[in-house]
Amino acid sequence: MRAKLAAPALVLVLVLVLGCRGGEVPAPVGFVEPEAGAEAPSTVVETGPDRQHAWPCGDELVSDCVGNYLRFARRNGASPGREECLVETADRLARLSAAPPEGQFLDEPPLPAPELGTKVRQAIRLDSVLEARAGAPLRASVARQYEYEESTMTELFLTAAPVGRVPVLLARPKAAGQGPLPAVLALPGENTEALDFLVKTLPGLLERGYVVAAPSFRGFEGGELEHRVTLELWCGASSFGAIRHYETLLALEYLEHLRARGEVGRIALVGHSGGAGIANALMWYQGHRLAAVASDIQMSYISVNYDQDEAGQPLPGTISVLGESNEQLHQLAAPINNFGMAPVPVGLWPYGYKRGQEFLYRWLDEQLGVSSP
Repeated sequence: MRAKLAAPALVLVLVLVLGCRGGEVPAPVGFVEPEAGAEAPSTVVETGPDRQHAWPCGDELVSDCVGNYLRFARRNGASPGREECLVETADRLARLSAAPPEGQFLDEPPLPAPELGTKVRQAIRLDSVLEARAGAPLRASVARQYEYEESTMTELFLTAAPVGRVPVLLARPKAAGQGPLPAVLALPGENTEALDFLVKTLPGLLERGYVVAAPSFRGFEGGELEHRVTLELWCGASSFGAIRHYETLLALEYLEHLRARGEVGRIALVGHSGGAGIANALMWYQGHRLAAVASDIQMSYISVNYDQDEAGQPLPGTISVLGESNEQLHQLAAPINNFGMAPVPVGLWPYGYKRGQEFLYRWLDEQLGVSSP
């Protein structure tokens, strides 16, 4: 019997939760937090057009372009016990997915946002990636620019150690008015490049007059490659979650760079599927940088496929672990999904934003401080 236990629950009922603002957590080292009433100085260096590398990932599929991740995971060489760690981690996550703990945190007081934000960062081992940047500026280069309907599309590489070139699609309305424009950072799910995500999952978003930035996440291919990278990073004292959060923070940093130039105003975060799982966790320590967060899923942060024995237990050697899986984050899933305590307003929509899209856009207008058409 083949079991696919993707533990995140797909929410089928439209719910809107407006979170109260809690305390703030200091921004991570290497990222500039805007002061109240003032724009943050830019940490971005604009470079010339990048004609050497094809966007988004050269000759490889974007899901296969994970060389930087593997090199980072193995940065300290072949550590003793690495192979055992890969097998033991997969087995432990599979057992956890087969019999998840019941009632985790449900009878405990809600965690304050600053405390939960700290726990999220620790759970994904975010500092392992931040420290690799070593304070270097973020470099932004243009791969290509073209017109798409009423938007000007710019394919960007955002380059920073240790993740290499992060492909980010930046859309600006061609008929932009005066003053800074509201911005949306849109995070796609598995096996989805940025333009397809914007056109198919969020049709109409580009017509709202926002500046929209959407990364094309590498390694979200749902198979053997994602399994290997997930375990290699974990056994290399990091995590796939840390990589995903870091790349999202790079895109946010670039939008704040545009805000410092007067081109962008308030910024909202919109996530779908795996991208929503990133948004749900990231907002607990970065909510002070965001005007709002929209999500279409509440995750348990365990997603494992495997064959079962007759007792329904995972068969060793058949296990495939997806990148969102994180045992420590799983233990925080209930407080993470307690959007009413979030430090930023949160909207929860049906999976895939299949219903309520016009309501979503009106809600974003309200949170971003613009008048709905």
